[in-house]
Amino acid sequence: MKTKRIISVFLAVVMCLGMVFAADAETQIPDGYTPVYTAEDLDNIRNNLSGKYILMNDIDLSVYENWEPIGTSDAPFTGELDGNGKSVLNLTIEEYQVTEDGIYCALFSSMNSCSVTDLNLINVDIDIKNMEAGSVSVRVAALAGYASNSVVKNCVVSGTINLENLYKGCVGGFFGSESMCTQSGCVNYADINLTSKNIFDVCIGGIAGKAMRVFECCNYGDITVSSVDSDDDSMTACVGGIVGEPHQFGCLINNCYNRGTINLDFSTPSTYVGGIIGESMQFSNCYNSGKIILPENFKGFSGGISGNFVTWLLAMYPGYNTENAYYINEGFYPSYSDGFVPDDEEFKNTQLLSEEEFVIQESFIGFDFENVWKMEDGGYPVLKSQPIVTVKESIEIAVDEKYPIKEGKDYKIHSDSPLCIDYITKPENGEILALDEGRVKLTVTYDYGYMVEYDITITAPVCDDPIIPTPDPEPVNNVESAEIMRVPLKNRIVFSAGSPESPDEIVLKLTYKDGTEKTETIVKGEEKGEYYAGEERVYGSERVEVEEYGLLTDTLYINDNTVSVKYDYFVPPTLSYIFMEIVNFVLRIVL
Repeated sequence: MKTKRIISVFLAVVMCLGMVFAADAETQIPDGYTPVYTAEDLDNIRNNLSGKYILMNDIDLSVYENWEPIGTSDAPFTGELDGNGKSVLNLTIEEYQVTEDGIYCALFSSMNSCSVTDLNLINVDIDIKNMEAGSVSVRVAALAGYASNSVVKNCVVSGTINLENLYKGCVGGFFGSESMCTQSGCVNYADINLTSKNIFDVCIGGIAGKAMRVFECCNYGDITVSSVDSDDDSMTACVGGIVGEPHQFGCLINNCYNRGTINLDFSTPSTYVGGIIGESMQFSNCYNSGKIILPENFKGFSGGISGNFVTWLLAMYPGYNTENAYYINEGFYPSYSDGFVPDDEEFKNTQLLSEEEFVIQESFIGFDFENVWKMEDGGYPVLKSQPIVTVKESIEIAVDEKYPIKEGKDYKIHSDSPLCIDYITKPENGEILALDEGRVKLTVTYDYGYMVEYDITITAPVCDDPIIPTPDPEPVNNVESAEIMRVPLKNRIVFSAGSPESPDEIVLKLTYKDGTEKTETIVKGEEKGEYYAGEERVYGSERVEVEEYGLLTDTLYINDNTVSVKYDYFVPPTLSYIFMEIVNFVLRIVL
């Protein structure tokens, strides 16, 4: 027995030491790195642009109403940023940064010879308006406006990037434009919206507007471009799910896919739209399942994979074939320029697949399912290296208050309370509605690898100037029906048959004659048996039936409608009716 006790103590000590070492390893800071714990720490990177940094916490930038991008085009960030799997939340940019050679908007203005790894930029809100026509360059993205000779790996972006009156420039989820950079394992969930009266030369991509090397990246964000029709072929727009257009030295795209919708409502002869890239030549092992929506009078070039093939890139990269590319947009076949029609060897396995074929692994000839790809459960191929992100967000709202939450693919609500009954509505039209006081967890799955866990605290309704309504002798009947949602637990317990008090409050879901619905909490007024909710309606009540064990039934009068309200109650077992009446009398005096 003593031996067993010694072994137990020894194992407990070993486990504790293991936990200590694990915790120490988890928080260990690499040699030469500066830890980033707060938003202020992140902002201070601008004071040493060549330093090495590692995020130790999720960083909330909501304290900065208008973030000033770190660095400039003349003094770019040249250090290293290890995101450590953490998230930078709520990056907001509403005014653009103007430098001598253009406009740069992102977390970093510019980057050169640096690396960014394992970083999540979540809930980005970039809203740039009234840009000057004729700017030398406009480069907008979440991570960097412009980058050169840099590496970005295993990063995620979500949120919205909006631009108004962009005349000339590049826009992307991670980079506006880049040169000699490598992007791998990156995922964009951010929507990109561009509205302009006149477009002269723009390129837009889910990963980058203009890029050179993009490997194992994917885009889920929607891209919307709105402008005016023109017959001027000098007005150029290149739009792609991954990249808008190649850098002047070409663009290599390998093992990438797009699921975002591309929507254009204008047409020019020099508009190039592709599910992967707007205008290019070099790509392999890619697919596009996103919709491409174009106007009926579209005069440009469109393709399920590429809108236009630039022939001179073939000679520059002869060893990099364009092959194994698949798309599901029927009607959007690749288009060609300069009378050039590629042969089968140069465009091997670039083809349209049906919906049924897209969920079959064997359809994707040339894809490496052993090392790079895998099939999503019941869905399309996804990348094995694709980052998995779970964002945690705390919300406090009042009863009947709405909160914007984008509706996802899967929705789950959790509560520690077994009495929880639909404290919030399912997200509809981009928002949820709080129904009752309490605390719940809402988990929304948006796309493969991206999930948000909302910790929601619902408080009592807030009213600066409470109004006690006066009963209306002739109420207007607008209520069609009502449904009981909740009765407080304290009104479900009574001490003897025939003596339960009316509930202090009842939560009802009201359906009006015009079809609208509203959840309201009605409260007992000063006069016994009357309830009030809002300024317009008066509720009266009548006890219809009381059973000693089981069900208590009330009838509520909502204007001239009657609604039966039934709820369980509990009478403790009694030794005698008189004894319980005495207990009830004493408790009434005490309480």
